[in-house]
Amino acid sequence: MRLDGVVKGSVPRAPRVRTMGRLARLGLMLYSRRLIYGVGVTVAVLGLAYANLFTSGVEPRCWVSMAGDTATTTGVVSQVDFIAGGKKDWHRFRVWYTYAVGGTRHQGWAYHTGPRYREGEALEVTHSRREPSCSCVFSKCPAEQALFTIIFGGPALLIALLMIRSGAGRIRKTIAIIESGSITSATVGRVADGEATARYRDSAGGRHRLTVTARGPAAPKKDDQIPVVFHPALPANALAIDALPRFVRTTPALPRGATTAAAGAGDAPPPEDEEEPDRGDS
Repeated sequence: MRLDGVVKGSVPRAPRVRTMGRLARLGLMLYSRRLIYGVGVTVAVLGLAYANLFTSGVEPRCWVSMAGDTATTTGVVSQVDFIAGGKKDWHRFRVWYTYAVGGTRHQGWAYHTGPRYREGEALEVTHSRREPSCSCVFSKCPAEQALFTIIFGGPALLIALLMIRSGAGRIRKTIAIIESGSITSATVGRVADGEATARYRDSAGGRHRLTVTARGPAAPKKDDQIPVVFHPALPANALAIDALPRFVRTTPALPRGATTAAAGAGDAPPPEDEEEPDRGDS
């Protein structure tokens, strides 16, 4: 069940008639694909930023100066710190190096993955003309990497944050329906392509419908009665209780299980051939 796709529109505040545990609330977050995708993209962008900006040994103050006029010189490896081993000769090191600009000696460091550098070995150093102490090696200069991160990571991070906000908001609405909603029975109508349309009435007699998954041996069949919970202020926002994860438990408990008994007079849905104003699928 896609819990982030069943709630439409804003859900006003309403008194709670049942309560749900904190772990169940947290578990529902895993049922929001928008929230999960948003968190995944955010982690990927942060990992990209870390790999491109914070592992080059260049201080943040140098990011701007390194984007300007630069020059190259020859430096010397002064120290090599082993970090982790890999296959064959490929290992990860922190390489310290020194170089001189205008008679002034400077020091820098950078991560390196590959064959080991030796102390005293020469390497090419790129440094800022304005601030010679700002340098980079191994083509890990932050100016180009910062531009790459901003161009690709910035929009991706914005979209991810919007997805997190949307997914978390919809799950909060779902929780509001579970804890504040009214319970009624819905009659299953058309069943096709793994989905079933169920119709129900709210307490004021308004007619609504929702689409539920109809797969597997326990799938609802035509004319079955299934329990639904709908928000009293916006009855079109409803959830099929049997579609909720089993860990969603409330006090008092929500009724579960479809029946084949006929709907009561107060809950009788409109006939299948009766025209119904479109209130939106919940």
